[in-house]
Formats: sequence, structure tokens, C-alpha cells
Amino acid sequence: PRKGVRGRFGGQFFNGLLVQGFLNADIDPRADVYVDVTRTLPFATGSIDSVMLEEVIEHLAYPQARVLAAELRRILRPGGVLRITTPDLAYLLALILSPEPLGGMLADDAQRFLQNGASEDAILRMGAVNSLFYFHGHRCLYYRNSLIELFRSAGFTQYRISHYRDPGGPLGFCDSHADRFNHVPELSIYLDFFAPEEGATGK
Repeated sequence: PRKGVRGRFGGQFFNGLLVQGFLNADIDPRADVYVDVTRTLPFATGSIDSVMLEEVIEHLAYPQARVLAAELRRILRPGGVLRITTPDLAYLLALILSPEPLGGMLADDAQRFLQNGASEDAILRMGAVNSLFYFHGHRCLYYRNSLIELFRSAGFTQYRISHYRDPGGPLGFCDSHADRFNHVPELSIYLDFFAPEEGATGK
């Protein structure tokens, strides 16, 4: 049998180490290969078994994200798996009314956004939500259904709702962002998409 190729775009380091068994693609010079995800991906059609896209798509403008979705559909073999994690817009909106205290990265980003200019809970929550729009190079944030529709339009007709470090998912073990950046896992969406098998129509 042929040797499979698994691609990992963004977030590919655990404690600074490359993930073994993956072709690690990033703008970080430690990666195996440099890939600009705003351009045609340098892989043959149907040549990749699985792709991990961790906290990447939010850094692209929506038209660029549509192009990337189509490219990922092109390079994945029939039945291939695409795992995507990205900040959850619905979580951010719910955060405004949440009774839970802010903590970790969101609390730090709120203070940075407000330049340590407030201590009132309502102001801090406003700062936390705005920080996810203005910091970290984010261009477009999604809630779950909008992300599903984006990839459905690219030909991914089957998907699975997942969660952080999901042991039941084929690539859940790769998730690392919440630990590396000290935020609650619920801040992000976790979805597994499946490239249609040859001859499949899907729904």
C-alpha cells in the first residue's frame, strides 16, 4: 500500500517540536515546508490523506477562505479527513452575558485592548470580544453553521462536530491551541470534514 501523507497547516508545534508523521506546513521556518495558504497549494490533486487546519482560517479574508476551502477539497484523496479549529463567534457573543469570570488569554487580551484602563466586568467583556477581532491578525470569524456552509460550498458534504482533543476523531490528538495559548477549549469550533468517496453524491 502507498504511504499516506498527512498535512498540518498552522499550530503544528507541541512545545516547539514538529508533529511526527505529518508534513508540517507553516510560515514558521521550523516547519517542513513553507506554504502560502492564500495561493494554490503545492500538492497534487488527491495526494493528501488528511489535513489539520488549526486556528488558521480566521487569518484569511472571506474570499481567500473560499479559495482555500476549494484547494483543500482538491488535494484531499476521496475519503480524506480535514480537521478545522477556529475561534467561535457564537462563544464570543455569549461571553458578553456569561456569569463566568474572564480568565487566561481572554482576560489578558481584554486588558491589553483596553490598555489596562478598566476593571468593570462589562467593560472587560467588551474588551475581550473586541480583542479577538483586532488582535492576532484575525480577518474573519465564524460560528459553526457558517463554517459548515463555507466548506459545504467547496464540496465537503459530510462533517462531524467534534471537541478539543477528541479521542473519537481521527485527528483530535493534534489539537494544541488551547493549551499553548491558555484559553478554554470552548473558545474554538472543532469540525471534521470528509472528502466524498469516489462516486458518492452526499447530502
